Amino acid sequence: MTPSFIFNYIKRCHSSLKELATQQNVSLMYLWFDFAKCSVAHKAILNHYTRGKLYKSKGCERKKSLTYGRIVDTINRCNSREFIPVLNNKHLFNRHFSAYVNRRWLYSKEMTPEQFADLCNSFDKLIVKPEDGLEGMGVRKIQAPKTPEQQKALFDELSKTPAMIEECIIQHPGMIFNNTSVNTIRAHSIIDRNGKVHLFKTLLRAGVGDSVVDNYAHGGCAYEVDITTGRIISPSLQKNGGEIYIHPGTDMFMLGRQIPNWESVLDGVAKAHQLLPQCRFIGWDVAVTPTGIELIEGNHNPDYELIEFFGSTGWYEKIKPYI
Repeated sequence: MTPSFIFNYIKRCHSSLKELATQQNVSLMYLWFDFAKCSVAHKAILNHYTRGKLYKSKGCERKKSLTYGRIVDTINRCNSREFIPVLNNKHLFNRHFSAYVNRRWLYSKEMTPEQFADLCNSFDKLIVKPEDGLEGMGVRKIQAPKTPEQQKALFDELSKTPAMIEECIIQHPGMIFNNTSVNTIRAHSIIDRNGKVHLFKTLLRAGVGDSVVDNYAHGGCAYEVDITTGRIISPSLQKNGGEIYIHPGTDMFMLGRQIPNWESVLDGVAKAHQLLPQCRFIGWDVAVTPTGIELIEGNHNPDYELIEFFGSTGWYEKIKPYI
């Protein structure tokens, strides 16, 4: 970390803690001391202390929390660097987990003009995903060109950078919330040292409005789903900390809503994880289709906010025996 990074982080901490002190009517000095103690003892960062509300917790509860530092330690202990590219590179992922990837797709650096033309002629819309895109950055839906001239022009454009060109997924009607993105399930799983897969903390990620992606970072919502029943059991959060019970842009009350094909989600994730035991800690993005599921991607470094900020907390204590 550079001196400028440290200075800017301290400056950001001071600003956030000052705002929190005003909101909670407590001493800024107390919050600084408590935040520093929480950072050292529990490897927490500012976002978790403020938005994740660790400032409201006592030491015994903080010990249970999967903080940023603890999830980094878990990833480093559980996931082999040699096999992480299978999860990071979208074309390697689709090949490795082909049993759970039914949509047609092409990798821009390997496709031929004939293959691209055939894909364009087969579908009206296509999804383009940058190979190294994070949190849905750069994902776009395009109109598939039909004339040879248009196809060649787009082929030449897409061939310049690594990207995935995919058939659009048809999702289950029960997964549509008056938005344009494919809404997914984030399911976390960990393989213990005896090779058994354990699923934990499942969420619905639902987009809002015209966004092509459902990511929380792009304005989407996340609701915890009960892993046993497949029903939504928590509100989502707004950036200002407010809770969302009715999905934005709809009249849909989300608590209690049933996720369709839930058993297929759980079974598919457990079986898929067995195909990559070298990475024992993965966050999966799963689309629910009319006939089952479709794997979108696997994350070797899943967002700790989805695990600890939405719904149930204290997940470090719950998964620690498996690490």
